[in-house]
Amino acid sequence: MRKFSPWIAGLVVIAAMIATVWLWTPPPAKFDAEEAIAAAGRYDARIVRDSFGVPHIYGVRDADVAFGLGYAHAEDDWATFEDVVLFTRGALAQRDGKDAAIMDYLVVALGAGQAIDEKYEKDLSQETRDLIDGYVAGLNLYCAEVDGRCSPGIAPITPKDTVAGFAARTPFFYGLEDNIKALFAEAPEEAAKIDTIKESYLRVGEEAELGSNAMAVAPSRSADGATRLMVNSHQPFTGPVAWYEARVHSEEGWNMIGGVFPGSPVILHGASPEIGWAFTVNKPDLVDVYALETDRKR
Repeated sequence: MRKFSPWIAGLVVIAAMIATVWLWTPPPAKFDAEEAIAAAGRYDARIVRDSFGVPHIYGVRDADVAFGLGYAHAEDDWATFEDVVLFTRGALAQRDGKDAAIMDYLVVALGAGQAIDEKYEKDLSQETRDLIDGYVAGLNLYCAEVDGRCSPGIAPITPKDTVAGFAARTPFFYGLEDNIKALFAEAPEEAAKIDTIKESYLRVGEEAELGSNAMAVAPSRSADGATRLMVNSHQPFTGPVAWYEARVHSEEGWNMIGGVFPGSPVILHGASPEIGWAFTVNKPDLVDVYALETDRKR
């Protein structure tokens, strides 16, 4: 009997799973535009754009402002929101074809959706869930206002979609794909596909200079006694991890300006009248990859 090397057998199994993900296409969720408009009626935000088009969003509650942030961002970059939603749901292949099924499989394999279903209400405070509810109400209102404005099957966007977006994207910031590629040591052409798909989705090429910087200078080290913060995040200019600038202000305490990603209901990099904050990406050892040696006699 002809024997196949273990990595070929592994590729066959993975290919079968990818084909399953690609071919299994559930019907689009039903979107009730009238219901989305009614839900938006629970929020009230005012969006004022400056001369650069940056939205300054005002509301009584933080949730009102999150609602306005979702709507303003959708107005400016809806196409990217659709990319993010499909990625988060592990459904890119339904639109982009079988090559995207590899990324879909990885997203589904991470189990973010299942974890969020189990922990959403337990691990997230009511305050946080209120913000997310307002944010997705803004996104869904954008789709509801004009028939056909959003692609079929995208709306309604759910609060869990938003949280899953964070959970599914974060592992790729610390290099999950490098660990996965170790499984394809004997098949470099297959490993290369993972990089290609990631670069296509994130819109970063091989020539991109990745690696962010954040620097703070204390008053004691400034000639004029001022505090300075340099935010130098190396992100692409477009796509699901490109910064979008906004200012948010509520009567409950929100008062900050900074950047968000599509799908983020809160400012990620930014400053308020009291503080400024920034962060960079590192690569903690959070993933272990191992190969099982099987007994071929069994």
